[in-house]
Amino acid sequence: MMMRWKWKCRVSALDLVHGNVYNAVVMRNFRNLMIWGNGLSLIKDIHLLAKQLPDSDKFGLVSQMIRSVVSFPGNIAEGCSRNSDNELFQFFENAVGSSFEPETQ
Repeated sequence: MMMRWKWKCRVSALDLVHGNVYNAVVMRNFRNLMIWGNGLSLIKDIHLLAKQLPDSDKFGLVSQMIRSVVSFPGNIAEGCSRNSDNELFQFFENAVGSSFEPETQ
């Protein structure tokens, strides 16, 4: 049985600030951000999906899928470590961009 997954939410960097997670962003603690936790869940889902793919697809496709989903929560965490809001938002935008990669693979 092929596992199907969909993102539970689509956000932009501005959505993170204007949404319910504003206080967590101001505190710069990425562990409090629900979207960071969703990113970790997606990593687990991709690993489960990768086990179901044929061996011929595993080398290049799986490697790229895992790199893209790992970069999503990684960019959120790295953005929270930055001192300026501009840098924070840039990393959030990078995370959103990374979220679109698995859909095209």
